[in-house]
Amino acid sequence: MNEMTLSMENILDIGTGFTKSGLVLTVLFAIVVYFLAKALVKTVDRMLKKAVAKHGKDALTSYNFINKVVKVLIYGFAIVLILNQFTAFDGVSTLFTAGASVFGVAAALASQESMSNFIGGTFLAIMQPFKVGDLIVLSDKNISGTVTDIGLRHTTIKTFDNTEMIIPNSIMNTAIIENKSSATHYTVRLIFGISYDSDVKLAMKIMKEHAENHPKMIDIRTEQDKAAGVPAVSVSCVNLGDFSVDLRVNVHTKSAADGAALSSDLRMSVKEAFEKEGISIPFPTMQIHAETSQK
Repeated sequence: MNEMTLSMENILDIGTGFTKSGLVLTVLFAIVVYFLAKALVKTVDRMLKKAVAKHGKDALTSYNFINKVVKVLIYGFAIVLILNQFTAFDGVSTLFTAGASVFGVAAALASQESMSNFIGGTFLAIMQPFKVGDLIVLSDKNISGTVTDIGLRHTTIKTFDNTEMIIPNSIMNTAIIENKSSATHYTVRLIFGISYDSDVKLAMKIMKEHAENHPKMIDIRTEQDKAAGVPAVSVSCVNLGDFSVDLRVNVHTKSAADGAALSSDLRMSVKEAFEKEGISIPFPTMQIHAETSQK
């Protein structure tokens, strides 16, 4: 019995030179802390999902960001507790206590750019100039697409080309952003250039009729607009160019996706109608004169 007790003490004493409680107890402590942290993360995740289910899409953006922050905090705290069991990391516990949170340690070690992105992500999650699922346009960056995620460091946008753009949050906070999803409708503006000898009025009539008859077109006019004779689709001459008379049609749809489909259909149908009516779409030409010299 004494030999067995002595043997157990010897096992528990393994690693006491670099751990506070011995290697065996330290490993057991680490396992318990890990599973407790994992269980806590799952509990918080369930609570946040219930909040999203209750408040709808508007809470999704905040949920995603808060969920990431909570995971960093919980797992960061767990790592600090485990490292504190090793004598070489006594300073980690002191630093954590002085900072009052694991972000005190992160802030001391992180770069200025990383902290700027994190702070930017915090502002985006709180102020919500756009939300996950919104269609946005960054005019100065020539980027447009749907927001799929707002993370601790960057925002992810899925473009119409089905590619993902990873943009640092610090840039998203300073960029000029057009939020298409905040509007009640989407406006399509298409320009057709016709030759100067073509019938402008006929071309405008064709553009108007094809736009009005498209199934994805919506009428956003109020009763007062209708009484005043405001057209559901407007066509105007916007420019007299070097080679063409430019006509623009404005038509409204429910969404950007409907707008893209309508744009494609109108370009094809209007072009076919122009060809049938003898309305030409000009393009720059160059005449080369060959001169022959006589001797």
